[in-house]
Amino acid sequence: MQGLFLFAQQYLEDVAQIVRMSLPHGQRHQMSPKFHDLAKRLRDELPTGEPFKTFLDEHADWFNELKDVRDDICHRTGYGRVRSGTFPELFEVTRAGGSVAPFLSGADLGGYVGGLFRRVLALSCVAEGFVYSGILRQHPGQASVPPAMVLGDDEFDPTVSTPEPLFPIGTVIMTFSRASLENLEYFLRSEPSNPTMEPTARVSS
Repeated sequence: MQGLFLFAQQYLEDVAQIVRMSLPHGQRHQMSPKFHDLAKRLRDELPTGEPFKTFLDEHADWFNELKDVRDDICHRTGYGRVRSGTFPELFEVTRAGGSVAPFLSGADLGGYVGGLFRRVLALSCVAEGFVYSGILRQHPGQASVPPAMVLGDDEFDPTVSTPEPLFPIGTVIMTFSRASLENLEYFLRSEPSNPTMEPTARVSS
C-alpha cells in the first residue's frame, strides 16, 4: 500500500511539472509545482468547458481524499494535524480485500485500487490533451503529436517488417509484461467503491 500511494503521489507531481512546462513562459513560473495547489489554481483560472478544468472540478474531493489517505497509511499523520485513526495493522490491510477498510475511502481494497487506476488513466488523457493544445497554440508550426500505446510484451515485436506501418509514424509504444497487464486489468474490472466518483474519461487497456 505504501508503494501504491507513493506511486500516485509521484505521478501527480510529474503531471504537475509537465502541465506547468506547457504553459506560457510568464505563467508557468507563477504556478505551484505541487499538484493539489496547481489543480486549485487551474480550476479557478481555466475557462468553463475546458476538459481539464471539468475533470479537476469533478474529482477535486477525491484528490483531496487521496492526499489524506496517503498520509494516513504512509506517515500516520497529516503534516502536523492530529489524526483520530491509528496506523492499520497488516491484518487489517489484508482483511480490507474482502470487507470494510476504515482507513480507505471505499468499501473494499480492490475497488479502491481500481478507482485509483481508472482516475490515473483518465487524468493522463485529459492532461495530455491540455498540454498538447497549449504547445500547439504557442508553436503554430508544430505538427500534431502522434499517439501513444500500451501493449503486452507478447503483442509487439520491433524486428518484424510489414508492408505498411502497424502504427502511425512516431507512435510512442510502451510494453509491459503480460502478467503486469493482467494485474492492472483485474483492478480496472473491479466495481468502483463509490460509483459517483467514477471518471468521465474512459480508457481501454
